[in-house]
Amino acid sequence: MKRLKRLVYGVVALFLLLVVLGAFFTVSETQQAVILQLGNPVRVIVGDRTPEQMSELQHWIDDNAPGVALSQGAGLYFKIPFIQKAEIFDDRILEYDDPPADVVTKDKKHIQVDCYARWRIDNHLLFLRRVRTENGALSRLDDIIYSMIRQELGKSNLIQIVRSTNDPIGLGDYVRLVNNVTYSDTLEDIEIDEEGEIRETIKLVRMVSSQGRIAILDRVTTTCRAMAEDYGIYIVDVRIKRADLP
Repeated sequence: MKRLKRLVYGVVALFLLLVVLGAFFTVSETQQAVILQLGNPVRVIVGDRTPEQMSELQHWIDDNAPGVALSQGAGLYFKIPFIQKAEIFDDRILEYDDPPADVVTKDKKHIQVDCYARWRIDNHLLFLRRVRTENGALSRLDDIIYSMIRQELGKSNLIQIVRSTNDPIGLGDYVRLVNNVTYSDTLEDIEIDEEGEIRETIKLVRMVSSQGRIAILDRVTTTCRAMAEDYGIYIVDVRIKRADLP
């Protein structure tokens, strides 16, 4: 009889321990969380946000998830054991980096573009609804970023892509090129050697305003940022790591 009582007490103590351990969870400085009750969100815990960002998020919750509570800051939090579940998300800036892809420029040059992006989860309740995991987010970013990269680079000549800016190089609106490089909208100066053969072809290429790699990538970032908002994602920036000829 005593052995049975000890067994019962042990089971009760173990159950109470599980209840206590399951009732509390921590959110660190680099995390944010959504508490789900039977699969439905009941509370959102965010990290470092400005008052304006908190107000904007509260308005979104009021319109799209009424009744969901909003909290801020790292610390120890309570949830109902066995009924509520805490989904933890990263609150840091994350990196998107996929293998290079083939892009055709306006002047029909094929280049291998290796780009990367920095992003973070801005609205993790919307993020949970739309993509659920970071891998799901990377799949969406892959579609968004490379489609915009192809679209923007396809509007530009190779020389406009490899240059970081549109600042003239001592020739006003033109950029000096050598070694028989050919582009449209150019002025040509051919040098002929003593035997009558072309020694060097110099091209003066007019640089279109709003071109140059920095301007192109700023447009890509702005467009991708607007598209990623539908997934609760904020894109910090998109940059080209390498652009190589095949």
